[in-house]
Amino acid sequence: FGWIATMKFYERIGIANVEERVRRLGTYAIERLREIGCIVHTPTDPAMRHGLVVYTTGDDIRDEQFYRRCSAPGRCERPIKLSFRTQAGLGNLRIATHFFNTTDDIDTLIALHRRLM
Repeated sequence: FGWIATMKFYERIGIANVEERVRRLGTYAIERLREIGCIVHTPTDPAMRHGLVVYTTGDDIRDEQFYRRCSAPGRCERPIKLSFRTQAGLGNLRIATHFFNTTDDIDTLIALHRRLM
């Protein structure tokens, strides 16, 4: 019955509002990642993407270290959920924004990147 409650919640918020917020957060994440020198592979055109943002620092080892660091946050640190995918020796990090995320969540990701880069 949780699924029914979730769908009613979405109906109250409005699917179009959820979509617009997810795209806005994705745009914010892309802009912030580029500010710190990351290479973003996700299309910049909001019509061509949704909440997934795929990027790299440009260094596979650093990407994997960042992923591992996010997977095991230090004491009193906010966890950051992201994925690390590799294929043919190339790695990418992936975040997924949703309506419950905030720009503060993205800023936390960026601040950690800056500390570890």
